[in-house]
Amino acid sequence: MRLLKSWIVVVVASLWWTGAYAADEGHFKTPEEAITAFMDALKNQDFEAILATTAVDRMSKGFDFVAQSEQIKLIAPYYAMPASDPFFTSVNKAIYTGEIARSIQYFTYSLMMMTNNRVIVDALTEGTSYTNPNYPTAARDMFDAVQAKRLSELSISKIGTPSPEKLNSEQQQRLFSQHARNFRGDAATERVALVSFDDLNFLVGFSLIRYGDDWLVERMTSWIAGTRSLAPAKWITPDEFEALIR
Repeated sequence: MRLLKSWIVVVVASLWWTGAYAADEGHFKTPEEAITAFMDALKNQDFEAILATTAVDRMSKGFDFVAQSEQIKLIAPYYAMPASDPFFTSVNKAIYTGEIARSIQYFTYSLMMMTNNRVIVDALTEGTSYTNPNYPTAARDMFDAVQAKRLSELSISKIGTPSPEKLNSEQQQRLFSQHARNFRGDAATERVALVSFDDLNFLVGFSLIRYGDDWLVERMTSWIAGTRSLAPAKWITPDEFEALIR
């Protein structure tokens, strides 16, 4: 109960800044176009442009609380609210905007601290606090490593479909269709991107929803590829990436 109350307070308190990022929604004819625009906006450190590539607005207004709960036979406290009132859709927008922001936070940590502060990254991406009395300069070292301007070094090497046989299977396509309908979308899918940063290669997953002819990013996660929103960047070699998309 205490966790649920804290979660509600955080969401409602975040409503004031959500309105500051009311970007015009983009139009992307393929998942690859949406992901490229997302990563370009991240590279340019433009959060408003990032949100313009996402389905935040559509999901906030279209979330079918009952259908989602009945599909997975679960009601969870971290669900968005029923989109039955403008106030609730505003709360939903804060929730989904916060999810994108949190993924970017951990993605940035993963990129910039993986080589020399791996132990801190591992703790944070597991959802725990980092403490080590024998490392008194940990906070200062992290502060020095995590700099927004370094995101300009990002580059996309390739975008592909994770485990195509599984993704295109009848069962998975049925699940995608059900998931899209839960947000009044027309289709859903996943992609993975091979990105380079600081002479290292990383795997990044994406989930996307199509509305009409436009694909939009749902979150920085690919369940099929095994990536998580709290650890969106994983070390990978180009050969391993090619094996994943074959």
